[in-house]
Amino acid sequence: MSKSGSTVASDQPELPLSQNPGASKKKGSKSSTISRAQSVARKGSVRANNPDSSTQAKAKKPHGTADSTSISQRKGKKSVRTDGASSGLQEKAKKSTSSSKAGSSTPSSNSGKSNLKSTGSDLSGGVLIITGEHSGDLLGADVARELQKQGIRKLYGTGGKEMEAAGVELLENIETMNVVGFVEALKAYRRLKALARSIVAFARKNGIRHAILVDYPGFNLRLAEMLKQDPSFFITYLVSPQLWAWHYSRIKVIKKYVNLMLPLFPFEEKMYQEEGVPAHCVGHPLVYRIGQQLKKQDPIPSFSGKTIGLLPGSRNSEIRRLLPPMLEAARMLKEKYGKIRFLLPGVNEEAQGYVQEQIDAYSDLKIESMPGRSLRVMEASDLLILS
Repeated sequence: MSKSGSTVASDQPELPLSQNPGASKKKGSKSSTISRAQSVARKGSVRANNPDSSTQAKAKKPHGTADSTSISQRKGKKSVRTDGASSGLQEKAKKSTSSSKAGSSTPSSNSGKSNLKSTGSDLSGGVLIITGEHSGDLLGADVARELQKQGIRKLYGTGGKEMEAAGVELLENIETMNVVGFVEALKAYRRLKALARSIVAFARKNGIRHAILVDYPGFNLRLAEMLKQDPSFFITYLVSPQLWAWHYSRIKVIKKYVNLMLPLFPFEEKMYQEEGVPAHCVGHPLVYRIGQQLKKQDPIPSFSGKTIGLLPGSRNSEIRRLLPPMLEAARMLKEKYGKIRFLLPGVNEEAQGYVQEQIDAYSDLKIESMPGRSLRVMEASDLLILS
């Protein structure tokens, strides 16, 4: 799984880059920094760096009420959730006065809270927030709430119910975007390629000059390339692709098309700075979310036997593919070890009907359904079976 809770990019339909900078298989000598990734998720303030000034052109196009004939839009709900913690954008980008090369010097310490306007990008047309997974939907909603606090009201993007509730006008729902497996990716390729083109057309039509791309690298890196055909477009990338684990050559794409990288781990920030990419660690979202969520939920009662949590993922396709074999494995464990309690949390409300059907089909296991209580299930479990 990715650091934000999503599956790795190999499960996503990766749109080919015209420059093909990913041909090299070089991994880089990152072992000394990778080891420090274990057990790190920083809560501290975000330091600032100066993005390449060449990308901060002030060119503007006339714009008005957002509309597009190529994308079917759904108006977002305007009731904003207040639970969950800040994504860290409120402390994101303070300009450095000493860096002559983007990312080449140590970032200056943050002497106060800053905001997206500090990037120097054109925000008059609004901001795109693009993700393709449920974990990105949660993080994108955090971003949207922060932007609204900063007075940025025109928010458009791809996401789910969390982003919609946070005030983002959805151009596409993530349920049509998330896929698992090679065959599914092939089937979705043309549709997602058309979606990327539609997003670019929408941005140009409505004078949008800033995008925050959240995880989902197979799609978002290609989208970044397409958006940067306009050199004045500013790309912020939230949640670094796992370059240090595989496909390190994608650093070339990021250096070319991303103005500001917001990774989750400190060692990633250092990795990008060494490569000349402006980067600021914002910390892992679970660090911000976990305390508040647990405060709102009562602990799961203790059990004298063993407790096993079943987490088949958040995507519809994942759940349908992985839940049945998980339940078969649960039955085998029950037959062999006897006194076991099975807990099944859920984050995808649309799949809840299917999940309940499966629970009923395995009624002998007495599985306890606990929608929305993933953290409490993890806390209470002796063992987790997860995607």
